[in-house]
Amino acid sequence: MSELKSRQVERLLTEIENLSGPIDMVVCCAAISKPAMFLSSEISSFRHHMDLNFYAVLNFVHPIAKRMVLRGQGGRIALIGDPTVTEKTIPGMAAYACSKGAIEQLAFQLKAELETYEIKVHYFLPPLMDTPMLKQQREFYILPTKTMLENKATLSPEEASAIFFHGLSLDQFIIAGSWSFEFLASLKGSFNLVYCILLSPIALIMRKYCERKVFYTMKQYQPFKMPSKPNLNTQRRDSGCLDLSQQATQVNQSKSFGGFRE
Repeated sequence: MSELKSRQVERLLTEIENLSGPIDMVVCCAAISKPAMFLSSEISSFRHHMDLNFYAVLNFVHPIAKRMVLRGQGGRIALIGDPTVTEKTIPGMAAYACSKGAIEQLAFQLKAELETYEIKVHYFLPPLMDTPMLKQQREFYILPTKTMLENKATLSPEEASAIFFHGLSLDQFIIAGSWSFEFLASLKGSFNLVYCILLSPIALIMRKYCERKVFYTMKQYQPFKMPSKPNLNTQRRDSGCLDLSQQATQVNQSKSFGGFRE
């Protein structure tokens, strides 16, 4: 199946280059998000997010990067991340966050390997954008996801694109869509060293604040309640010594919650 997709992509790229000339720049902005708590998710949901948000990007970036290298005239590759889930932790967004985390690592790898070929790599971190997809997604937010994201400011696609192209004009690798994300991105050490040293304390405070907020949000919202653990010593006194099979049964029951295992 992957070989078939690769042949289809190669055919499409050949048609594009025959029609419009060599590809000098590619911007990859694939994204789909279906919020669900981790314990309620199916493994297939993680594969679905990876297929659309990561492998769909990889299927195009890989052959385009090869063509740029062989042509020897440089180029630009831009990947669109999502700092809302990669710089912070949002309950209910596990599958989406994993796929966007893969995009982030791909951006760093491309930068490391392609810079010597004069291929510029850009990694754009926009805030939430006011798009039809976001409006539709908000209707299905689980309570903790809604609590974490309900007051988040949004940008219009036009405002986000202006920030993106400004970053391109400055040849920035990480293009932060807001000051808060620029603070957090300083922890990656991808800006000027002095700049990173100045911003990193603020970024650490912001990250710790977010972690505490997530903890208290999840403490208030526990869809899977842990049952109280049985007191085996009390039961021994009341009913005598339990046999090993009864003890094993009670321990297994104490580890189950909401139909899931620890």
